[in-house]
Amino acid sequence: MDFKFSIIIPHYNIPDLLERCLKSIPQRDDIQVIVVDDCSDEASVSILKNKLEKEYASVQFIYQNVNGGGGRCRNEALKYAKGKWLVFSDADDFFSDDAPQLFEKYQDDDSDIIYFRVDCVLSNDISVRSELRNYNRDRVDLYLSSKDERGLRFLYTEPWGKMIKRELVEKFSIRFSETIVCNDYFFSVATGFHAKIIKADGAFLYVVTVRDGSVSSKTDTIEKEKIRIDETVKVHLYLQQNGYNLEERFSAEKIHIRMIVLLKRDFLFAIKEFVHIKRCGMPLFPIFKQMLDVFIENRKK
Repeated sequence: MDFKFSIIIPHYNIPDLLERCLKSIPQRDDIQVIVVDDCSDEASVSILKNKLEKEYASVQFIYQNVNGGGGRCRNEALKYAKGKWLVFSDADDFFSDDAPQLFEKYQDDDSDIIYFRVDCVLSNDISVRSELRNYNRDRVDLYLSSKDERGLRFLYTEPWGKMIKRELVEKFSIRFSETIVCNDYFFSVATGFHAKIIKADGAFLYVVTVRDGSVSSKTDTIEKEKIRIDETVKVHLYLQQNGYNLEERFSAEKIHIRMIVLLKRDFLFAIKEFVHIKRCGMPLFPIFKQMLDVFIENRKK
């Protein structure tokens, strides 16, 4: 089959929501769907094998033997992807009513990446909209009004809500980080950096859901904050090694927020992390004032 699209979906213990996602995928013979199960429990795997595999016979199900997270699942799926375009989805999200028209419209487009607006709703009641994950929608709108590409290339850091040329990913050997959080940041920035032609469409391709129990909703730990900071440093160094110095407000936005969170939780640990990332060449001067404020606040307690 000459696939136009490969849709990649990591899954872990939510087969009912995965089914909702699969139902939302446009019905086309040129769409390859790959579900990678991240070592779900026996009950969930049973539903996948005895129900979903039969109801969705064209979907390729792959089963991991260890729980490695969404990044590892997506990397595994990339080994089997054959489509011209890569389209990523989380199992608890779904595609919009406009998706069939958008797949048709862009199937032969010459862009490397096409960015779309995403909607955001509550997972347990999709009639209720949420503003929690609408920042990427705002970045698309800003690009459409200003034509400044940097916000899309470097700050639209989730893999969903896009169509990405598989040829681009393979040419530069871009893969997801296999970390418990922030596994999509490097992939998104690296593809955005290497893309020669990008476009944005104000239509909604995808619907993100807000759900208790999801990875993004779980309480963050110091370990997770450190991973996020390390991934930000990884992106910064990668761009430098490829001859690009990212403007400070783009390179530092994420790390500043994460350093402040870390400082409030474990000041001494954060200082050690600060020294490490400063040695890596990260532009950290703008957070000195925040560090002093946190130090003074801690001294008062």
